[in-house]
Amino acid sequence: MQRGEAFEQYVERIRRGEQDLYAAYRVYEHAYLLRGERNVGRRASLLLLEHDPWFLVGAMPYFLGDTLTAADVERLTPLVARGLPAGLAALVRARLWFYAHPIRTKPDRARLRRIQAQLARVPRSHRDADWFRMMADTQRRLGDWAGYKRLFPRLYDATECGWRSSVLRDVLAEATRHKDLRTYDRWRRVLADQPPSAHTCECHKNKVANLDGLRAIAARRWDEVPGHLARAADVAGCPHLNSGGLDLALVEVLARRRRYPDECRRYLETARSFGNAKAIDRLVAQLPA
Repeated sequence: MQRGEAFEQYVERIRRGEQDLYAAYRVYEHAYLLRGERNVGRRASLLLLEHDPWFLVGAMPYFLGDTLTAADVERLTPLVARGLPAGLAALVRARLWFYAHPIRTKPDRARLRRIQAQLARVPRSHRDADWFRMMADTQRRLGDWAGYKRLFPRLYDATECGWRSSVLRDVLAEATRHKDLRTYDRWRRVLADQPPSAHTCECHKNKVANLDGLRAIAARRWDEVPGHLARAADVAGCPHLNSGGLDLALVEVLARRRRYPDECRRYLETARSFGNAKAIDRLVAQLPA
């Protein structure tokens, strides 16, 4: 997406230090366009949070991790949610801590523990689907598989029916990573029973097919693997595949095991049209002739 003339004007107002809340919001909601101008995004976020203590009640919090520093979060915590009932204030402050932790960096365990402590302060009566998702993701990043697995049924129940496929895909990925085949099979059956109206997109189809292939390898059902690989490749573009590319996890295992090289090459040729050329070239070089 290109930065338009209007957006550039909003950016310039914030860059000059103007106290323009409308410009700040327009910069904040398109923070992904700033590309290295973190200080502009930070100024916009601070302006909004300092002038509107209830900003995070309804605003999308996803850009905080690209704009705020850990010191900003510490300073803002007592300011955010001022005047709200205690339970809701605790939830809003937990959202600040959770979303301001950059997801693309190596997990900071000390900071994750503090996020967990903020989430624990939220009364049970205010623990909505977003709270369960934040707690589950914090447990995941801390490597607490046992805690994540215990919490997941409550996350599933709290999630709106049409969006459950997404959280189910996440638990399958974690079960695969922790080699917990029983948990994988339990929730894979639940995923198969989701109604036709459940939201999925092409990246979901690609990811689940890769995971099913890895599950088949774990059970030594090698004859099932080509079918899973073919299903993983049978996708069209979606915003996530177009930006992140196809999942290469199954091909990476097959390349190491020197299994199904022809099927892997066909998959990688499809994957090449979605990007990740460097990783694809590396895998092609590992395949046996």
